[in-house]
Amino acid sequence: MVVLAATGAAAEWVRHPAWIWVGAMGVMLVASLVLVRPLTGWRRRGLAAVLVLLGVVMASAEWQLSAIERHWPEQRQRRITAASERLAGDLHAAYHRAERLAQEAAANAGADREAAFQILATLVPPSGPEM
Repeated sequence: MVVLAATGAAAEWVRHPAWIWVGAMGVMLVASLVLVRPLTGWRRRGLAAVLVLLGVVMASAEWQLSAIERHWPEQRQRRITAASERLAGDLHAAYHRAERLAQEAAANAGADREAAFQILATLVPPSGPEM
């Protein structure tokens, strides 16, 4: 019964995130740990672990949502800075891959056209940005 109540609190939190549902989940977590107190058997330990993980995930997500609601300008700037840094890293890596490809192509420029294309086909990675 406690597990159903915890599931209901989690479902309501998904529908309408609020600290009240995180608190209800915490109460259900404590109640379920008390009720399955002798943690013998893998089912009881598994149930306890899943409920603890669910409570931690809900609390973490609610904390992040609250930070966005209360401190949006700082959060926005932090996210823009992080995205800009990721983009700069991706562009830097793509530049180095293109440079390596160009150097290898220049080194094999003397070969006939068919051999040059076969060499380039082996140099171009199968995944990642288009070369």
